[in-house]
Amino acid sequence: MRIRKATLRDVGGILILCKKLEDSHQKDGENAPTSFMKSKRSILEKDISSGKGAVFLSEDEEGFIGYVFVVKIPPKEKAGKNSAGYISDLYVEEKYRKSGLGSELIKEAQEWLRKKGKKNVTLHVESWNIGAINLYRKLEFKDKSIRMEKKL
Repeated sequence: MRIRKATLRDVGGILILCKKLEDSHQKDGENAPTSFMKSKRSILEKDISSGKGAVFLSEDEEGFIGYVFVVKIPPKEKAGKNSAGYISDLYVEEKYRKSGLGSELIKEAQEWLRKKGKKNVTLHVESWNIGAINLYRKLEFKDKSIRMEKKL
């Protein structure tokens, strides 16, 4: 396994992993909408080419097995000298989970943000995603807010 920074040529392969990530977050076995995947392609291409964001990929002899997508400015935050970076996505193929790969991908993202002058990194995680929550806590992320929802 190796980790490297993605290029625009990798976007198609990244999208395959993005779809797996999004499908795993859908309720009742639904698949991620096609419109979501089209907008994700556009976001990835724009952020990779502009340098506003980066994707770090892990691959083995069979292909891509994980990625982390990180941006310099969190969504809806104004650019500021001390603004935090934001981890948008983290995905690792199931058979590679608990191997340390997720930690290594996060460390690559954090190092990229440090080099960009960021002092903090934020992310969001679904409350049901206990594996991810445990990983982030192990990496010293702290709980900062709770978002609640109720069906009407």
